[in-house]
Amino acid sequence: MFVSKKIIEKCNLIYEQLGQEHTEFVYQRALAIELYNLGATLVEVEKPSPCYFKDSNGIMHILTQERIDLLAHFPNNEIILLELKNIVKNKLENHIGQVKKYFTSLKHQNIKPSYGLLINFPTHSATRVEHIVVSP
Repeated sequence: MFVSKKIIEKCNLIYEQLGQEHTEFVYQRALAIELYNLGATLVEVEKPSPCYFKDSNGIMHILTQERIDLLAHFPNNEIILLELKNIVKNKLENHIGQVKKYFTSLKHQNIKPSYGLLINFPTHSATRVEHIVVSP
């Protein structure tokens, strides 16, 4: 979890510099750069996350492709899923299910994240980002 603390520190630096008026896209791009600065060997931006459906005949179908904001790979085989938000305070926990859904999709792709970070760059007057660590 040492890496998660470093990621949150980087998110706070990004938020302090950019402020609260940007879209998730802007924070995502800045965080991708900082993940490499933290030693990530690969940062997948907007990683496709298929939505699988097994029909009544046992045939697996891909219904659509959703997107994971960031999937960061580190040298110690640690993989961290990052889902970014830009929402009002005290609603971040409502998005934990989204991260868990991505864990399921990644499992079908034989990718096993160590954990997920749900990070909010608040739209209200806050000085720090909010975050929740989500276990797979």
